[in-house]
Amino acid sequence: MIIIQSKQNSQKIDLDFRNLKNIPIGYISKIPGVIFLVLDIKGNVSFLNKDGLEILEYKESELFGKNWFKKCLPDRIKKEKSKIFQKLVRGEFESEDYVGDIIITKNRKERQIAWYSTEIHDDEGKITRTLSFGIDITENKEVEEKLKKSEEKFKATVNNLDVGYFRVSYDGIYLQHNPEHNRILGIDPLEDLTGSKTIDFWQNPKDLQKYLKELSNNGFLKNYIIHAKKKSREKIKERGNWLQKRKKKRKGKRISMRLTAMDKQRIKRIKSRTGVLTTSDAIRIGLKKAGGT
Repeated sequence: MIIIQSKQNSQKIDLDFRNLKNIPIGYISKIPGVIFLVLDIKGNVSFLNKDGLEILEYKESELFGKNWFKKCLPDRIKKEKSKIFQKLVRGEFESEDYVGDIIITKNRKERQIAWYSTEIHDDEGKITRTLSFGIDITENKEVEEKLKKSEEKFKATVNNLDVGYFRVSYDGIYLQHNPEHNRILGIDPLEDLTGSKTIDFWQNPKDLQKYLKELSNNGFLKNYIIHAKKKSREKIKERGNWLQKRKKKRKGKRISMRLTAMDKQRIKRIKSRTGVLTTSDAIRIGLKKAGGT
């Protein structure tokens, strides 16, 4: 069962793609924001609705009767997709309920389409046509790609900091951390602490509750001293900043905390070398070194 909700129309429409051939073409072809495509067994366009023509930037006369794969797919995939289609109409290949594919417009712009398809059979069971409807998801894909690149850049920046960084849930579970944080605690920089408890590295677990209370009241703690311990149980002191993260959709519910910290010996070394006095300044140096801003 597919639920379509287009940008132009807030109305939700339930479609069972398995019964797509039983839905009148005149009805489904008018759903706003949805491409409706009918191909014959040679892959030629038998029908394309108005929205499909607009997305592809073609007039009806320019596409009807033309081969879909030669006309509307990028050169790099048209041969492969055409072969798959021919196997499909010969019954050698079962169609997938959903497939993401790239189309190319008349002006050579690529669009990412989510397709849902089925076949039409004659009385003898032979495939005579294919019916497909698609939703343009190009903008979604672009946003996902930007977020992915941003996340990768952030991760690379954090991993190159001279400052320990880690993010934890409010029940004290590691969600993310960088190699410098491991070094401070005497742990292999490559060891993954995700899912383990941060409480194991506090000298006095009660301190954590004290910081949490103060953080809850202020939302941010700056240049406070953490009494921590290494994996070897050696006691150390760190200076750090702590920021809480809230999620708007949960009415401001606290979901995680981010901490940047340096052990006092490293602070002394950097201070003597650069004149840095606070962890915030050290973070800025680390970001510059890592290529961040």
